Amino acid sequence: MRTPACAQLHIWLASPEPAAPPPTLVAHVANCAYCRGELILPLVRLFGGRLPVDDPLPCERCQQHLAAFIDLERAAGSTRAAAAFPHVWLHHRTCAECAELYQLVCAVVTATVSPGALTADPPL
Repeated sequence: MRTPACAQLHIWLASPEPAAPPPTLVAHVANCAYCRGELILPLVRLFGGRLPVDDPLPCERCQQHLAAFIDLERAAGSTRAAAAFPHVWLHHRTCAECAELYQLVCAVVTATVSPGALTADPPL
Protein backbone atom coordinates (compact mmCIF):
# COMPACT_ATOMS: atom_id res chain seq x y z
CA MET A 1 0.00 0.00 0.00
CA ARG A 2 1.33 3.43 -0.89
CA THR A 3 1.11 6.02 1.83
CA PRO A 4 2.45 9.55 2.37
CA ALA A 5 5.50 7.93 4.01
CA CYS A 6 6.10 6.00 0.76
CA ALA A 7 6.15 9.33 -1.06
CA GLN A 8 8.65 10.66 1.49
CA LEU A 9 10.94 7.74 0.69
CA HIS A 10 10.84 8.62 -3.02
CA ILE A 11 11.72 12.24 -2.25
CA TRP A 12 14.56 11.10 0.00
CA LEU A 13 15.92 8.68 -2.60
CA ALA A 14 15.81 11.39 -5.29
CA SER A 15 18.23 13.66 -3.42
CA PRO A 16 21.76 13.59 -4.91
CA GLU A 17 23.57 12.71 -1.66
CA PRO A 18 20.86 11.66 0.77
CA ALA A 19 21.70 11.76 4.44
CA ALA A 20 20.29 9.04 6.61
CA PRO A 21 16.52 9.07 6.57
CA PRO A 22 14.65 10.47 9.57
CA PRO A 23 13.67 7.91 12.24
CA THR A 24 10.01 8.02 11.23
CA LEU A 25 10.93 7.01 7.69
CA VAL A 26 13.16 4.20 8.96
CA ALA A 27 10.28 2.87 11.06
CA HIS A 28 7.99 3.02 8.02
CA VAL A 29 10.48 1.18 5.78
CA ALA A 30 10.89 -1.55 8.40
CA ASN A 31 7.16 -2.30 8.05
CA CYS A 32 6.55 -1.60 4.36
CA ALA A 33 7.61 -4.26 1.85
CA TYR A 34 7.09 -1.83 -1.04
CA CYS A 35 9.52 0.70 0.43
CA ARG A 36 12.08 -1.97 1.35
CA GLY A 37 12.08 -2.95 -2.31
CA GLU A 38 12.45 0.67 -3.37
CA LEU A 39 15.36 1.08 -0.98
CA ILE A 40 17.18 -1.93 -2.45
CA LEU A 41 16.97 -0.63 -6.04
CA PRO A 42 19.84 1.91 -5.68
CA LEU A 43 22.10 -0.89 -4.44
CA VAL A 44 21.12 -3.11 -7.36
CA ARG A 45 21.91 -0.26 -9.78
CA LEU A 46 25.20 0.50 -8.04
CA PHE A 47 26.30 -3.13 -8.35
CA GLY A 48 25.30 -3.60 -11.97
CA GLY A 49 22.08 -5.52 -11.50
CA ARG A 50 23.06 -7.87 -8.71
CA LEU A 51 22.21 -7.43 -5.08
CA PRO A 52 25.31 -7.58 -2.86
CA VAL A 53 23.25 -8.23 0.27
CA ASP A 54 22.48 -11.92 0.71
CA ASP A 55 21.26 -12.15 4.29
CA PRO A 56 20.03 -9.53 6.71
CA LEU A 57 22.88 -8.02 8.67
CA PRO A 58 22.62 -8.33 12.45
CA CYS A 59 22.74 -5.04 14.33
CA GLU A 60 26.00 -6.01 16.03
CA ARG A 61 27.82 -6.48 12.72
CA CYS A 62 26.37 -3.25 11.32
CA GLN A 63 27.56 -1.36 14.38
CA GLN A 64 31.06 -2.87 14.06
CA HIS A 65 31.39 -1.34 10.59
CA LEU A 66 29.44 1.86 11.18
CA ALA A 67 32.43 4.07 12.04
CA ALA A 68 34.31 3.02 8.89
CA PHE A 69 31.15 3.55 6.83
CA ILE A 70 30.68 7.07 8.24
CA ASP A 71 34.34 7.95 7.71
CA LEU A 72 34.17 6.86 4.07
CA GLU A 73 30.82 8.57 3.57
CA ARG A 74 32.26 11.87 4.85
CA ALA A 75 35.43 11.51 2.78
CA ALA A 76 34.08 10.15 -0.50
CA GLY A 77 30.27 10.41 -0.41
CA SER A 78 27.31 8.11 0.10
CA THR A 79 27.75 6.23 -3.15
CA ARG A 80 31.32 5.17 -2.32
CA ALA A 81 30.32 4.22 1.22
CA ALA A 82 27.39 2.16 -0.09
CA ALA A 83 29.69 0.42 -2.57
CA ALA A 84 32.20 -0.47 0.14
CA PHE A 85 29.64 -1.34 2.84
CA PRO A 86 26.35 -2.28 1.12
CA HIS A 87 25.13 -4.28 4.12
CA VAL A 88 25.67 -1.34 6.46
CA TRP A 89 24.06 1.10 4.02
CA LEU A 90 20.92 -1.01 3.78
CA HIS A 91 20.74 -2.06 7.42
CA HIS A 92 20.97 1.36 9.02
CA ARG A 93 18.22 2.56 6.70
CA THR A 94 15.83 -0.21 7.77
CA CYS A 95 16.65 -0.61 11.48
CA ALA A 96 15.47 2.15 13.82
CA GLU A 97 18.12 1.36 16.46
CA CYS A 98 21.02 1.47 14.01
CA ALA A 99 19.60 4.54 12.25
CA GLU A 100 19.53 6.34 15.60
CA LEU A 101 23.11 5.28 16.33
CA TYR A 102 24.15 6.47 12.86
CA GLN A 103 22.55 9.87 13.48
CA LEU A 104 24.24 10.18 16.88
CA VAL A 105 27.69 9.22 15.58
CA CYS A 106 27.34 11.64 12.65
CA ALA A 107 26.35 14.42 15.07
CA VAL A 108 29.39 13.71 17.26
CA VAL A 109 31.72 13.64 14.25
CA THR A 110 30.25 16.90 12.96
CA ALA A 111 30.61 18.52 16.38
CA THR A 112 34.20 17.32 16.61
CA VAL A 113 35.09 18.63 13.16
CA SER A 114 33.04 21.84 13.49
CA PRO A 115 32.87 22.92 17.14
CA GLY A 116 29.59 24.68 17.84
CA ALA A 117 27.71 22.64 15.23
CA LEU A 118 25.54 21.12 17.93
CA THR A 119 23.54 24.01 19.29
CA ALA A 120 20.82 22.25 21.26
CA ASP A 121 21.30 21.94 24.99
CA PRO A 122 21.66 18.33 26.13
CA PRO A 123 18.73 16.95 28.10
CA LEU A 124 19.15 17.01 31.85
